[in-house]
Amino acid sequence: MDIREGMRRLSLVVGFLGGSAGGFLVYPEVKPTWDACMYYRNFSDAASLPTVQKALKSARAYRGAAHKLNYANGEVIEPSPPPHNTASKDTFWEDIEFQARGDKDVSINTDGISMLILDTAGEISSIHFSSGEVVQATVRPTFPFSLFLYPILGFFVPWAAIRTLTWIGEGFFRART
Repeated sequence: MDIREGMRRLSLVVGFLGGSAGGFLVYPEVKPTWDACMYYRNFSDAASLPTVQKALKSARAYRGAAHKLNYANGEVIEPSPPPHNTASKDTFWEDIEFQARGDKDVSINTDGISMLILDTAGEISSIHFSSGEVVQATVRPTFPFSLFLYPILGFFVPWAAIRTLTWIGEGFFRART
């Protein structure tokens, strides 16, 4: 019986199990990071659509004072104001709040995109789709490489412990030559 070979195999198996346990322990920390990456990807994909880029370029070039704009035929135009009596109080206060922030609302209604909201710097704040989905602007998340620490330690700690115990045990039982 070769004790050394058996212990080597045991250390690899226990190390693999420890690495797997480390992977399961880190999963609750990885899930939010992964979700943030996918949300950022959805936003960047939507922001790179040709319709959005054309509307964004036109809205940035627009120098008027209106905060609610329509995009049609490759240019931004000011919508005609509704009659004074038809605006509800809720709409009035929403307009006041929108103007105070300095954001621009660009209605597109083309290619499944209903509206762009631009911040004061002219960057996309959110994209509203015709389906009702809204994608907010977000910063690109960074991947914390410390998440690899659990699986790596989960492998190497048991592996090194068994290898060390095997080395110590061989010292007691090996015959001197």
